[in-house]
Amino acid sequence: MRWPGKRRLGGTLNEATKWWIGATIRYGIRELKDGSLSRAVRKASHGEEVVITDHGRPVARIVAYPEPPLPRPIQDLVAAGRLEVRLGPHTGLVPVAELTGPKSAADYVREQRR
Repeated sequence: MRWPGKRRLGGTLNEATKWWIGATIRYGIRELKDGSLSRAVRKASHGEEVVITDHGRPVARIVAYPEPPLPRPIQDLVAAGRLEVRLGPHTGLVPVAELTGPKSAADYVREQRR
């Protein structure tokens, strides 16, 4: 197997390259064309590294997109203990009861515009 740009030791790949290739998930280009692309992207989004190969040679990789950092003012508030950031699904939200009355919100807006 030829690996352009890789140093070959005794006709084989060096150990660091073998480890890197063995620790990742590999998909051939044809396999991705046949419908495995969604699966490969899903695996990458869960933190796994996916290597795309062309005739057994690594040509690209798919990795998870990093979360953007919080803006600096928000980071300062978190560091000061004045704000708690909770990322993830919104759980424990209670629906607010709809208030009914003689006027709708649109009626109040129309009154304010006069």
